[in-house]
Amino acid sequence: MRETTDNFFTIGELADMFGISKQTLQYYDRIGLLSPEFISENGYRHYSIHQYLELDVITRLRKLHMSIPHIRAYLEQRNESSLEQILLDKEQECRAVIAENEQLLRKLQFIQESLKECRHEICGTITLRHYPEHFLSVTDIPETEDGKGRIMFYAEHALGTTSANPPLGRTTGWIVRSGEFLHARQVPVTRAYFSFLPEPKDKEAPPSSVTAAKKRSRRQGAALPESRRAIFPAGLYLSLNFQGVFFTRYADLAASIRDFLVQHHLQEAGDLYVLPLKNHWLTRNTAAYVTKLLLPVQHIAP
Repeated sequence: MRETTDNFFTIGELADMFGISKQTLQYYDRIGLLSPEFISENGYRHYSIHQYLELDVITRLRKLHMSIPHIRAYLEQRNESSLEQILLDKEQECRAVIAENEQLLRKLQFIQESLKECRHEICGTITLRHYPEHFLSVTDIPETEDGKGRIMFYAEHALGTTSANPPLGRTTGWIVRSGEFLHARQVPVTRAYFSFLPEPKDKEAPPSSVTAAKKRSRRQGAALPESRRAIFPAGLYLSLNFQGVFFTRYADLAASIRDFLVQHHLQEAGDLYVLPLKNHWLTRNTAAYVTKLLLPVQHIAP
C-alpha cells in the first residue's frame, strides 16, 4: 500500500477534470484501456500523472469519435505517422457519412417537391405533352406470375432501384402493353416495373442502382430476373391523371383515351406507363389514389 495519496487523483477528481463520468473510467479499467495506478485497501482508485496524460489522449480522440480499438492501437504505437494515419482514416469515414447524408437530404427534398407537385395535379383531363428522354431501371415480369409473385418482383425492383441512387420518379411504376389496355376486355397484365434513374456519367455502363439489384439477386439465389437499363423515349405523350385504382378503372380510362385518339387523329406508339402520384404513402383510401398514365402517341392522317 502506498504511504500517501497526496500526489494521486481519485477517480472522482480525474473524472471531473475531463468532464466524464466515473463509470467511464471504470469501463476503461474493465477493458484494459486505462487502469488506476493502484487501488487502496478501502477500494478507492488512485491515478497518477501518467494516467492523467494517457486519459488526455484518450478523451481528445474520443471527442473526434475515434473508436476504442483505434485508440488502443494508437496508444500502443504512438508516433506522428500513426496519428496522421488514424486522422486520415477518420477523415475518409466522415466524408463517406457526409456523402450519405447529402444523398439522404436530396431524397428528402425530392419527396417534399413531389408532394407539392401532387397537390397541383389536375385529374380527369387528357393532355398532350412532349417528354425528354430518360434512363429507366426496368424489371420484366413473366406473364405466368401470380399476384404474390408479382409483389415479390415489385419489392425486388424497388429495393434495387432505391438502394444506390434516389430515383427521379416519385415511385415505382409499371408498364402495360398499350394494345392490351386499349382494346382488351380483361384486366391488362403488367409486363414490367420501372423507375426513372439519374443519367449515368458513363452512358455505356448501367446505373449503379441496377447493378446493385443484379448482385443482390445472385447473392440471394432468388429466381428473379435482373433489372436492366432501358430508355424512356423522347416524344409526344398523351397524359392523363385519374383518381382511384388503375386495375379497377382501366375500362373507363381506356374508353376515354380511345375517344381522344380518334378525335385528335392519333394512335398509340408504344407501351403505356402507369406512374402512381398519390398512393399508400399518403392515404389508406384507395379511392383517393392519384395515378398518371403516359402513352406515347403519333399523328396519323385524318
